[in-house]
Amino acid sequence: MSLAEHDLPIAAIRNPVLNAWNEHGGAIISAPPGSGKTTQLPLWFLDSGEAPIFLLIPKRLAVRMAARQLSDQLAEPVGQRVGYQLRDDAKTSASTRLVVTTYGTFLRILLNDPDRISGSTVIFDEFHERSVDQDLSFALIHQYINELDDSVRRLIMSATLNIRELATQTGLPVIESDGRSYPVKLTYQPTNIKQPADIARVIRNEYQHVEHHILVFLPGIREIRAIERHLDMPVLILHGTLNATPDVQALSQAPATVILATNVAESSITLPSVHTVIDTGLERYAQVHPVTGLTELKTRRISQASATQRSGRAGRLGPGKGIRLWSEDDQQSLVPHLPPPVRESDLTESVLLIAGWGNRPAEIPWPETPPKQRLALAVEKLTTWGALSADGHITPHGRAMLRLGLPPWLAHLLALAQTENRLTAAALLAAHIGKGLMPAYDFTQPQTLSDFSDDIRKETIRLISRFQLEPNSTIEPISESLLVRALSDRVIRFHGKNDGQMISGTRVQTQVPSSSEWALLIDGIRREQHILGFAWVAVSGKAVLETLPIETDVLFQPTQKAAFLRRRRLGRLNLDETPYQPEPEEKIQAWSHHIDAFGEEALSWSAEDRAFKRRCQVAEALLDDWPKWPDGSEWTDLAMPFLNGLKRLDDLVLSPVLEHWLGYERLQWLNRTLPRHWTAPSGRTVTLEYLPEKATARATLKLQELFGLAESPTIASGTPIELDLCAPNGRSVASVIDLSHFWANIYPEVRKELRGRYNKHPWPEDPLSFQATQKTNRQLRSDA
Repeated sequence: MSLAEHDLPIAAIRNPVLNAWNEHGGAIISAPPGSGKTTQLPLWFLDSGEAPIFLLIPKRLAVRMAARQLSDQLAEPVGQRVGYQLRDDAKTSASTRLVVTTYGTFLRILLNDPDRISGSTVIFDEFHERSVDQDLSFALIHQYINELDDSVRRLIMSATLNIRELATQTGLPVIESDGRSYPVKLTYQPTNIKQPADIARVIRNEYQHVEHHILVFLPGIREIRAIERHLDMPVLILHGTLNATPDVQALSQAPATVILATNVAESSITLPSVHTVIDTGLERYAQVHPVTGLTELKTRRISQASATQRSGRAGRLGPGKGIRLWSEDDQQSLVPHLPPPVRESDLTESVLLIAGWGNRPAEIPWPETPPKQRLALAVEKLTTWGALSADGHITPHGRAMLRLGLPPWLAHLLALAQTENRLTAAALLAAHIGKGLMPAYDFTQPQTLSDFSDDIRKETIRLISRFQLEPNSTIEPISESLLVRALSDRVIRFHGKNDGQMISGTRVQTQVPSSSEWALLIDGIRREQHILGFAWVAVSGKAVLETLPIETDVLFQPTQKAAFLRRRRLGRLNLDETPYQPEPEEKIQAWSHHIDAFGEEALSWSAEDRAFKRRCQVAEALLDDWPKWPDGSEWTDLAMPFLNGLKRLDDLVLSPVLEHWLGYERLQWLNRTLPRHWTAPSGRTVTLEYLPEKATARATLKLQELFGLAESPTIASGTPIELDLCAPNGRSVASVIDLSHFWANIYPEVRKELRGRYNKHPWPEDPLSFQATQKTNRQLRSDA
């Protein structure tokens, strides 16, 4: 054990962890930031035998930094006893025992080389971040231990996770490290974080008063570069896109430095000599759309747990200061924890990995089960690509995709190209895309691999080697047909030079104008309701229209002169529309689509029909077992049996449709207890207006028509009818629910006010003993 380890709080739980590792096959370790769990604990197992140790860390940059720190403690270069492995970068050797890697890379190891896992120790670091890859790695290892090989040990480490649920699921003991917590003085300085100059001003003001390093949390590289331009002091950048691994240990001897970082600096690695943290309170995250497969970069406010984690960076090595660039009220409005990404992520790659493992998603012991809809979208896409069979099993095409370690859409392209002897050309294109480069060559023409840079050649050869093949010396071009088949869900049709629509219906905008009508989107991001396209490949309309299936249907547009149009569609792209005289079956189908889209508004409603609807809605409010009023596409099923033989949709009479929906027994009940009309004491038949919002009905009539009626009339369940009582001129004078109360307390005042004005009409002192009437005093005298 090194002196450095003696100084770290994690050393206090070394024996309990080793005992749990030996006796229980692992443990769940809760340790606060700065305790040394990442840089110390994995080294405890180097003397335990020859089996490998895998340290899983969420972020690529943190993987390289952790490998360097662990190796430094052994006084060895990276690649000896401690190495790292990433998808496209690795430093390991025959003597490497401890492999630091990301969760995503570990999943590939688990699927492609499961024998390498046998007897190993798997350390899940920063598990509270709960990425989809973390959840899936946990689930597959949990299943591996329980069903295949219980020689694998696991340690699950976290600073903020709810560890009790994991302990119940795994049966592992919980070991907690008290850690070492120095006081951090928090201050709130609301700042316009959209202005780099304002953030830089806070940094400069703080820098004047410190001799140590300042860690600044920013959402992304754009903000980092913008603020860097406003600073004139030493700056170190920590971001996942960096090619070189920063030597953070050199900070211990460096002059005061401003460290501009994203949330990669929240965890895993302790930065020396940092005693001040400035936090913008934002983070950027990537969300892959489950339909288009495109990444949308979003910025959001961090959680309270993340804010605590960030400010805690200032107190890892001594007393510190945390400056939050928001108000204390804003702090209270932060959510305690962000939801697990599995609820919002595209699951295409995860479902493919699970199928490669030999399972279906529902058979995996997830820490949290993903939403069924997102799983269904992933299965549908993979089945369409031919990566999954109809019964959900992985196909040879799907296994070829898994070998590549590429995003699913790009892996699909290469696997398809391999079956048509165009693998080298597809790999060359994928190498450019993977490096963030748009091909500057005509990929539809033969090429020679030697014409390209070393990086592109190496990546091309690496991808081809996954098929146990060698690249062709002359690269045969990819046909447009192959590209369109492989990237069918990325087809764009441009309507203007910078504006188009994807086959899914999503709008596409580009900053660089397109010279072709048809293209395949290669790179872009979602921006709320549209896609911002960065790179695309032009293809001919002939290739698109001859390769992909074109659907034909008939549209109904009742407000236009030509009521029916014949439409040709490619996905949700309308190719053309022409006036059309449909066959009876086509007409009914068009009407049904129209009703699907507009529901009841697609139909012609008479006043009687609308009154029927309101009566049913009142019944629904009064009775628990009354059917809910039809909604949306339900109207299609209701109307369909009545559409045959109609010349126009407006000819549909709704009353039989509504009565058929309600059924004979309920219709009889409705007519009996919620009648359309009510006979007033005057003998006049009064139409009842039903009020769903009040769950009652209203009767409008002259006050004199109610003489002699002591109690309010009722409808179903004894619900009183709302009486709108009018003066002889038809003006409303009172809205009454309790008629007896009205006669006793309100009527005398109404009589006093109106009998002089309407002296031709009766206003008896005792309305209950007077005969209800519609007549004037003269007419009453004449009758007598």
